[in-house]
Amino acid sequence: MPAISALWRRHTRRILAAWLLCLPFLLGALGVISLPGLARLEGWLHDSRLALTAPGGVDARVVIVDIDEASLARLGQWPWPRQTVATLVDTLAGHYRARAIGFDAVFAEPEHRASDDWLPALGARYPALLPELRQLAAGDDHDRRLADSVRRAPVVLGYYFDTSARAARQSGLLPEPVFEQALASGMMPVMAGGFGANLPRLQQAAGHAGHFNALADADGVNRRLPALLAHHGQLYDSLSLAMLRRLAGDMPLLPEYSAGGEMDAVSIGHWRLPLDRSGTLLIPYRGARGSFPYISAARVLAHEVPPAQLVGRIVLVGASAPGLMDLRATPLSAVYPGVEIHANVIAATLDGRLYRQPDAPLIEALLVLLLGGGLALLLPLLSPLRAALATLLLAALLIAGNLAAWQYQLLALPLAAPLTLILLLYLMNASWGYFSEARKRRELSGAFGSYVPPALVAKMADAPQRFLAQMQGEHRVMSVLFSDVRDFTRVSEGLPAAELATLMNRYLSAQTTHVQAAAGTVDKYIGDAIMAFWGAPLTDEAHARHAVEAALAMVDGMTALNADFAVRGWPQLAIGVGINSGGMSVGNMGSDFRRAYTVMGDAVNLAARLEGLTKVYGVPILCGPDTRAACPDRVWREVDQLRVKGKCEAISAWQPLPTASQAAAELEAWQTVLAAYRARDFAAAHTRLEVLAAAAPHDDLYRYYLARCARYLQHPPAADWDGIHQHSEK
Repeated sequence: MPAISALWRRHTRRILAAWLLCLPFLLGALGVISLPGLARLEGWLHDSRLALTAPGGVDARVVIVDIDEASLARLGQWPWPRQTVATLVDTLAGHYRARAIGFDAVFAEPEHRASDDWLPALGARYPALLPELRQLAAGDDHDRRLADSVRRAPVVLGYYFDTSARAARQSGLLPEPVFEQALASGMMPVMAGGFGANLPRLQQAAGHAGHFNALADADGVNRRLPALLAHHGQLYDSLSLAMLRRLAGDMPLLPEYSAGGEMDAVSIGHWRLPLDRSGTLLIPYRGARGSFPYISAARVLAHEVPPAQLVGRIVLVGASAPGLMDLRATPLSAVYPGVEIHANVIAATLDGRLYRQPDAPLIEALLVLLLGGGLALLLPLLSPLRAALATLLLAALLIAGNLAAWQYQLLALPLAAPLTLILLLYLMNASWGYFSEARKRRELSGAFGSYVPPALVAKMADAPQRFLAQMQGEHRVMSVLFSDVRDFTRVSEGLPAAELATLMNRYLSAQTTHVQAAAGTVDKYIGDAIMAFWGAPLTDEAHARHAVEAALAMVDGMTALNADFAVRGWPQLAIGVGINSGGMSVGNMGSDFRRAYTVMGDAVNLAARLEGLTKVYGVPILCGPDTRAACPDRVWREVDQLRVKGKCEAISAWQPLPTASQAAAELEAWQTVLAAYRARDFAAAHTRLEVLAAAAPHDDLYRYYLARCARYLQHPPAADWDGIHQHSEK
């Protein structure tokens, strides 16, 4: 719980934004709002899923008897005489013994008879012959001839509904409805007004008929078949379902209900056809156009087709000739014969390969809640790389699970909304993180850019939050450096203000370069003085060594800097540097009006005192004992044991020397001087100092001790003197 609470406090706005992003997906899943873009994406994903898993191949159980161009060339233009159609029915049912014959066509108008032209005139002229004339005309009734053929054969006729809002035209006779709309609890099938059905005598002869209406999605692709359409409170089935009822021995179409009491399927014998809330079923395409064999109708009529290709087959009569062909756009083909849609449904039902779509709104809403809520909490915890990998993994698992459910469980689960939500949540978090990191980097650069070398700021930018948090203050063991220009008052009085500003800019820039080259943080400039520290904001285990290296470089760099100043006619500068290491407080300190990232503590004060004492001892650098102890590999010269003003504790002060700058013999002689001095043998110390001073006339430390020994020879210290010098000046 504490971790969750901390997460919430740190990422409240990001988590709330992620949840707000989930809201339209949730409302879209529940049907409160419409998200057309997601619907199109869902369609595309459905098509891709179908293309990956479609069985392919040609299913010879369902045959398309094709009214093709060759048939029109041999038999004339469509519509053919009813006698020709009757012969086709007789041939399929009798010679080829087809199991069922479905017509993807409608016979809505009676065929014109020749007797209609001559019977009225002859009957009026020869009334006595009218009975014989009528008997003769009866032989010209080809609609009756077709009705007789249909009655003897397992024929299912086709018709269509008009589902437009103003549909009113009705022609022909509808078949018996499959059941009342009131039985379709929870279902909202497409409503139909008008219709174009077959002649009553043909419909009554066949007894079976099914509509061949299509239902395209918003992008024009036919993915669903309107298995049931509603008309005047009754439900009517499609041509494919009517064919299945015929194949099942004229078994009725029965509604089936879910545990919640809503109709979610229909059954024909042992076949179960899952439906969605609109009474449609997903069309289980097995492949592109040509997934079922096509046989020319003219060849069937001429008995040119080998019986093995038609005997016992399910036959659908359709047209592929230009101008007659009912073309549809499908997931697997942009141009697809409408008759093959019914062939796909029939074949898939026989195989038990119909996809069912569970209560999609609830499942989609549940996925949105689980994925959205989970990712909103998870992604802020992860690094950009891990967040990207987690997103890719989750998307891959979602796609794989969806494909597995489709392939092995015949479940059509929603994918577009959860997949889009995953990607958008990642993009939102990545963008949020990017802009947040950019803001933190700007804050970091603003906070440390004037103190820390650019290379270190770039390194700190890898974890800006951690370093910005450090600004609140913490205690660390660090090293601090103070440098000052000797006798700066004289220098400043001898130069015009503009030249003094230029001189100081060049001096401070050169010295800052040395500090930053040693990975130091410049705290502030105090007139001609520089304050810098090591060990913050970046942790530096070698802070003391880096501080000493910077001091030596600053002192050594004065030679080149003074040479440049001499060319410009500026005075020569000398500096003193004090360094101390120890525990100190570091952070953003100051007042409500102005704050700065700085260090404070006794260790800092001692470094400032040591810098001031460099003038006293005549050495360029003085370091505290902890700094010296942290750099055992460097050459050191002990300067004194002393107490600074305001402190009771004694310390040893040390001067770091450039490598091999002084011979070991000289350092050994100096230690002998200090030993004699601390043993109160000031005469011996003075004698040895004279030798050292003669050999190194520019070493002011020797002259300083000569003066001190001479003073103690004249005025010996008190009997309790412990060799520690007490300084009264800062």
